[in-house]
Amino acid sequence: EAKLAAAYQQAAGLLHSLREAAGQDLAARITAELKYLQMTKAHFAVALPAKAPAADGCDEVQFMISPNPGEELKPVARIASGGEMSRIMLAIKVILASLDEVPTLIFDEIDTGLGGRALGSVAEKLVQVAQNTQAICVTHAPVLAAYADNNLLVEKREQDGRTVTGVQELAGEAKVQEISRMLAGDKVTATTKRQAEELIEAGRKLR
Repeated sequence: EAKLAAAYQQAAGLLHSLREAAGQDLAARITAELKYLQMTKAHFAVALPAKAPAADGCDEVQFMISPNPGEELKPVARIASGGEMSRIMLAIKVILASLDEVPTLIFDEIDTGLGGRALGSVAEKLVQVAQNTQAICVTHAPVLAAYADNNLLVEKREQDGRTVTGVQELAGEAKVQEISRMLAGDKVTATTKRQAEELIEAGRKLR
């Protein structure tokens, strides 16, 4: 029993060292991604608090973040706002996709809580991600929809007393019209259409 316990402690110690090295590399890469996503002062870290010995070693793994200078590192799950969580999730998925060669990434409303330059940065990052893997996004943000290679409009409607869901592929003028509607609601004007066309063209230039 003593011999097995010693062997376990040695293996757990080696695993801890490997986790420390991998955690530092992961944290540095995610911090760099967050800067691109307009969290310029954020610092991401991986903490390894001790836990009771188990088959996967003696470490808990916690993702930590300091969103602003002077703030201590705290667990992401406890302090991140909706907009921060969206960008942190995107950064993590971007890094893990490059490590694991994941063929498809699905982002469900990754734009939650975002606006302005941060939203544009997320859209640009998704275009970058889509160059290496398929990225499927559920979004209500015009800029994310405009930058996409392919667009599907999902709508609910009542039919014969039941609610049914329809899916329509958007391309060409239909895409311009829908992006215009996302920008201005029911009050689409010639100016709105030009804005939609400019967004779509900006997305094309990133490829």
